This record gives sequence, structure tokens and C-alpha cells, in this order.
Amino acid sequence: MSCKECERLRRKLSPNEDPDFTANYLLVEPLDWLKEQTATRKNGRTKIVMVKAREVYEQAFEEEPTYTQTAIMARTLRALGWEFSKRGGDDVYTMDYKEFVNEYCTR
Repeated sequence: MSCKECERLRRKLSPNEDPDFTANYLLVEPLDWLKEQTATRKNGRTKIVMVKAREVYEQAFEEEPTYTQTAIMARTLRALGWEFSKRGGDDVYTMDYKEFVNEYCTR
């Protein structure tokens, strides 16, 4: 897929994404930590990776984010293909484990 096509799709997934923030995040993305954040879907059969935007920011940038930084991180996760969901009243972002391995572990 061309870079222009990727940018177009990201804007569709997360129209308020900050491309500069996303580029900086990708440089420090905590892949090993992300790989450990496994859970199962409510059906109990599908393995997923499940994270909170705040925790991803803390792992990537090694500092506690502000509310605004957490919102920016959430938009970046959406732009990168993570699905927004609620679990136990918390905002979480999920990706099927197989999709995560195919996408992230081939870089």
C-alpha cells in the first residue's frame, strides 16, 4: 500500500490523529510490553491484545501523560488499527492477537 493510501486510511479511522505524534510514537513503541498485554474477547475463545491509552503512553515515553496526551495517544491507536472498546467501565483498545503478530512482529 502506498504511503498516501496509508495516510488516507488513517484519516478515515482517526480524523483527529496528530501525524507528528504518531511518527514519534512509532520510534519508541513498546512492542515487547504490548505483546504481553493479552486477554480474551468476551466469548472467551479469541485471544486479543488489550491496552489503555494512558498505559501505552507511559510505557512509550516513560512519563505520566496529561489528559490531552492520553487523548492524542488514543487517536494514534485508532489510526494504527486498534479498536476502541469498553471493559469494566474503562476505555480500552484491542487488536486480535493474530493480527497483532502479523502487523507488529514482522517489522
